[in-house]
Amino acid sequence: MGALNFEPSSDDPHTPVDWALQELAQEVQNVVQGQDGETLQQLITLGGSPQGARPKALVQYEPDTGRMSTLASALGQAWMVKFPAANEHPEVCALEHVYAEMARLCGIDMPPTRYFELAHSLAAFAVQRFDRAGPKRIPMHTLAGALHADYRIPSCDYLTLLRMTRLMTRSELEVLKAFRRCVFNVVFHNRDDHTKNFSYLLNPQGHWQLAPGYDLTYCEGPRGEHQMDIEGEGLTPTRTHLLRLADKAGLHAPTCQGLMSDICTQASQFQALAMQHPIRKDTVKRIAQVIQSHIQRLS
Repeated sequence: MGALNFEPSSDDPHTPVDWALQELAQEVQNVVQGQDGETLQQLITLGGSPQGARPKALVQYEPDTGRMSTLASALGQAWMVKFPAANEHPEVCALEHVYAEMARLCGIDMPPTRYFELAHSLAAFAVQRFDRAGPKRIPMHTLAGALHADYRIPSCDYLTLLRMTRLMTRSELEVLKAFRRCVFNVVFHNRDDHTKNFSYLLNPQGHWQLAPGYDLTYCEGPRGEHQMDIEGEGLTPTRTHLLRLADKAGLHAPTCQGLMSDICTQASQFQALAMQHPIRKDTVKRIAQVIQSHIQRLS
């Protein structure tokens, strides 16, 4: 990812295979179900081990024509495709797409995304890579990398994110963007908010800026808590916690209050938007109830 480039220490004996999305989705499911075989090595070359939290592959995609190729030399834009993990319902892909749409409504910078409903109860969620601009690689720092923090251990809070954003970007607008991301994660119950899920990009002028949102979806988090707490609260953060965070970060209180109100207003559209996608009604109802409980705490 980013501008770093790696080459294998020896020649890769595997011949690249150009899979169609349907075939790729099926091969991923075979791997996560333990049928590794020779396919596993091929999938690893497409973006990392498919046995992670959410299997993924790096592809070249042309949204206008719908053409997608797993060959790095193919025409198109660099995209990442994600598939359901083992024992996950395919609705998780549709849900992540809905969350991307909600994030845009809430004023969060988001890359283009696509949802693919495939045959045989398979699905995929695709997102355009923001660390690429055509053939150019864009330098990127995750919050974890910048802090030398272990993202697997909850060791940072949102105040650290805001302060690091100010240090990296030297921009109060970028700090406010980071606060907006925090409020979104609270309202939409995204508790997979560890330090690897926030990044900074180096723009053409040589300045760091907060990267677009990614990995935004409904998630319970460890023991039901946010990985990064809000003023010491990770389970039931309230309006008071968020305003205290804004105050400690030196942000303009009325601006933050308006931002919180805007996100809560947009969040009320979640259920209607989610019902337009192949997500089970019980899932939509459950998430909508959780979101509503957060809206009430922020009112």
